[in-house]
Amino acid sequence: MLRVVVAVPGQFVFDCPECSVEVCVDAGIRERILDDGCVLCASSVETDAFDPHPRKS
Repeated sequence: MLRVVVAVPGQFVFDCPECSVEVCVDAGIRERILDDGCVLCASSVETDAFDPHPRKS
């Protein structure tokens, strides 16, 4: 499967360790996900689920 992730400076790539959803988020949304859990599966996540340096696929 080919994955292409494009991030804007100041954003993070969130990669849920439970459901594998991958999405670019800004700092505000990052904090909300850390507080409330994954937007798709609601599992708790830690800061290591966010990459400030997007991978190229």
